[in-house]
Amino acid sequence: MTSATAIGSARATRAAGGSAPRRARSSGMPSALGWWLFLLYVVLEFDRPPLLVQLRLQMLIAIVLPLLWLGGRDRPWSSVLTAQLVFLLAGAAMVPFAENWYAAYFSTRTVFSSVGIALAMSWLFANRDGMARFHLTWMLGMGWVAIFAITHGGRGPGGFLGDENDLALGCVGAFPFAFYGFQLLGGWKRWAAAACGVFLVMAIVVSFSRGGFVGLACALLYCILTGSHKVRNLLLAA
Repeated sequence: MTSATAIGSARATRAAGGSAPRRARSSGMPSALGWWLFLLYVVLEFDRPPLLVQLRLQMLIAIVLPLLWLGGRDRPWSSVLTAQLVFLLAGAAMVPFAENWYAAYFSTRTVFSSVGIALAMSWLFANRDGMARFHLTWMLGMGWVAIFAITHGGRGPGGFLGDENDLALGCVGAFPFAFYGFQLLGGWKRWAAAACGVFLVMAIVVSFSRGGFVGLACALLYCILTGSHKVRNLLLAA
């Protein structure tokens, strides 16, 4: 989930504003299947359950999701998605001419996965219900990753999150979801968001990542300036 993926999804979601109820009703079977596959991708990529992760299904999901996108309805588009697609095609075209063609192929395959997930995000998050489901899934998933890191010396469950710096930055990216979840959600979701926020901060601390600490400071500052109850938020941050 690169920053370009998030930006493209956000712009596509804004472009689709105003017709969320109709879009939610008209998505049909491809959207339902796409949601389950996307949630499975998030679990495999970040939470990495020991048995499932050995199946290495992430690339297969990244291939299937664009196919479902083609069969879906109301597919928002943005200039960021266009740039990502052009970058992918340019990389693929250069593979035969690279001195290390395998490295070029592997990099292009990674970009393909990012573009496939970006298409799915721009499509599945183009309504309020879809974005709310992702909010909750991402927040709870990263909350579990944070608990794992707290009990494993600041390292995540594997993959790129096995590195302390990547783990810390992943927690930084999830922290605003927990912060705004505490402000905007109700019931058990509100308190789950509060717990996730605490665990995310603790995971960043035990990672001893300097970049993660700087990122947390930036995320806190943004949340304080944009959230309601600024005095309370400032006291909590302190």
